[in-house]
Amino acid sequence: MLRTALLALLAERESHGYDLAARLSEFGLAPDMAGLYRTLRSMDRRGELRSEWSTSSKGPARRIYGLTEEGRCRLQRALEGMEAHSVTVERLLLHSRPAAPSGTRRQR
Repeated sequence: MLRTALLALLAERESHGYDLAARLSEFGLAPDMAGLYRTLRSMDRRGELRSEWSTSSKGPARRIYGLTEEGRCRLQRALEGMEAHSVTVERLLLHSRPAAPSGTRRQR
């Protein structure tokens, strides 16, 4: 899930690690920074991301991550899989929710 969320965020715009960590909260994800950077480096090595150092006079150098064509393809495949899975989950939820008995009142 973390990799897919990172791919989705980087499809919107290039970002550095701390920005990505803040934006991951939109998905309810809050990885530790060390784990996040390990994941980003792994995705970079796999060709899903590209990264480069950006220097600024306002602070330390930051590694900026962007999506590659391979990353876009992996994101598309992941989203297609998630959509198919969500249909199954929705059907299971609808099927397994107990129907409320009609005309039944709770006794006090």
